[in-house]
Formats: sequence, C-alpha cells, structure tokens
Amino acid sequence: MAGTLTQSSTIANTLSFMIQNSQVEKKIRQSLAANFKSFSDKSATLEDLAMELTIEKLDLMEDEYLKHCIYESLRMDPAVPISSSFTVTEEIELGGVKV
Repeated sequence: MAGTLTQSSTIANTLSFMIQNSQVEKKIRQSLAANFKSFSDKSATLEDLAMELTIEKLDLMEDEYLKHCIYESLRMDPAVPISSSFTVTEEIELGGVKV
C-alpha cells in the first residue's frame, strides 16, 4: 500500500482540513510563498512548482508550519489505518486490569 495511494490520501486529507480552516490555509500559503520561488511567480506552471516542491526541500524549510499541518492531518486521518486482529488465548493483567 505504500507509494502513490498513501501520498494522494495524505495530500487530499491535508487539503481538506486546510480548506475547513482559512487561518491555517493563509499561514500555509505564506509559508509556501516564502520558501518556494515558483509558488509566488505568476508565470510558473504547476509542473514548475512540483519540480521545486520536494520532500527534501520540505525537510529543509525553516518554517515548519506546513510539516506540522501534514503530521496533524496524518494523526487525524491516517493514510493507512492500523488494524490488527488477533485472538487472545489467555487472560493477562495490564496495569491492574484483567484483559
């Protein structure tokens, strides 16, 4: 499941949460404009921005607001929900509670 499905889900969820909060959207736009030349260049194409906007550059951004927004989006709606199923074969005690 790793790869494009998880990336597209993360991007879609982050954009969805961003749209729901205009203050967050405004801060993200300011951060992108400050860190990526092609974001504020009116003649730049989407491909220009995509070439400049890499994970490595996001890691080097001084303003970490966008990264924290992505992390929060992943916390609120993980791209790959953790689900494990197992069968309990014996009773154990965790923190004074029998399970």
